[in-house]
Amino acid sequence: MRELGPETLKRLTAQTGFPRVTIQAAMERRGAEVRKNHIVLANATTKAVRRMVELGMSEADATGFMQPIIDLSADEHAMERQSDGLSIFVDDAGYEVMQLPMALDERVSVGNRFSVAQLVEPAVMNAEFAVLALSQGGVGLYRCTRFTGEYVELEGLPEDICYVLRYDQFDKSSGHHHTVSARGDAAHHGHGLGKDEHDAFVKRFVDAVKPRVDAWIVKAKLPLVLIGSEDVVGMYRKENTYPETVDEYRHVDPHAISLDELIDVGWSCMKPRAEAWRHEAIDRFHASRHKAVDVYGVLPALREGRVASLFVDPAHEIAGVFDTDTNEIHVDRAPTGVSENLVDVAVAFALEYGVEIVPITGELDTPAAILH
Repeated sequence: MRELGPETLKRLTAQTGFPRVTIQAAMERRGAEVRKNHIVLANATTKAVRRMVELGMSEADATGFMQPIIDLSADEHAMERQSDGLSIFVDDAGYEVMQLPMALDERVSVGNRFSVAQLVEPAVMNAEFAVLALSQGGVGLYRCTRFTGEYVELEGLPEDICYVLRYDQFDKSSGHHHTVSARGDAAHHGHGLGKDEHDAFVKRFVDAVKPRVDAWIVKAKLPLVLIGSEDVVGMYRKENTYPETVDEYRHVDPHAISLDELIDVGWSCMKPRAEAWRHEAIDRFHASRHKAVDVYGVLPALREGRVASLFVDPAHEIAGVFDTDTNEIHVDRAPTGVSENLVDVAVAFALEYGVEIVPITGELDTPAAILH
C-alpha cells in the first residue's frame, strides 16, 4: 500500500471542487467471504451515483464518472485480493485505491472534498522504526512503519552463531562440539558445557552483530525494537547501548513468522510509545485554559490559525455547513444536499495549517482544540 501519514492526508485534502467521491468499506481477506467484496463495493458505488444525482448531476454523467469503480467492483480477481479496509478516492483526474490492514466503517461521501477522517488514526498513530530479529540461526534487520517493512542489507553481518565460532578449536577430551539444526539454530553438546559456556558463545555472536547494527541505526536515528530467541535477545539487551531502543521486546522464532507478522510484532512494541503521546496530548487539553470544546468554536479558530492541537474522533460525523467567509456554522440533524461532515472540514483545515491532530475515541467531545 502507499505509505500512509499526515502528508498523504494533506495531499488528498489540498484540492477541492465538486465532485469528489470517497468510498470506504470493510473487506474480507480470506475464505468464502471474499466473494462478497465485489458486492460491497458495487453497492457503495451505487450509493455514490445516487448521491451525485441528488446533488444535480445527470444519471448518465454520474455513472460515467464512477465507471472505473464499477469496473473495479466487477473484477473478481482484484476484489478477492483485499486487505481489511478499503478507501477509494475519485475525482476528475482519476481514482486512487488505498488498502489498509484494519477495518473501516462503510462511508460514502460525495462533495467538494475527500473524506479522510477515518484515516486520521492510522496516519497520525504511525511511526518509522527498526526491528532487529535475533536468533542463533541468523539475524535480520528491517526498516518498518506500522503497515510496511523492508529488509536492510548490512555488509559483514554474520550469518549465524556457527559462522562466528567457525575457527574455534574445541577440547576433544571434554567432548565439546556444536551442530546446526534443520532450522539453522546452533546446538551445543558435550560433557560439562553449562550456562556460562553457552552465554560466552552467545555473547561472542552478539559482539559480532552489534557493531554492524549500531553503525546503521545511529545513522538512521530510528527507535530499535528487539525480537527473537530469548537467549540472544537477552544478551543483546544486556550489551546494548543504543539510547533509542524500545523498552518492549518479544520472544518469537523469527524463522517462523512472515514479514507481515514481523511488522505486527514490531508495532505491538512501538504502540505504547504512540499511546503515551496521545494521552499526554489529552492531559494537555484538560490542563489548558485556552480551548474550544465544540464545532462552533473549533472551526472558526482553525480558519483563523488559532489552534495548536485538534482532537477528533474519526468515527464521529457532524453533518452541516461552514461558511468560511462569515465563520457561520449550521449543523443539520440529517445530511442535506449541501451539508458535509464537519469533522472532515476540521481535519482538512488542520492539515492545511500544520496543526497537530490527535485522534480520540469517546474521551472528549469532538471536535475540540487547544488554542494559541
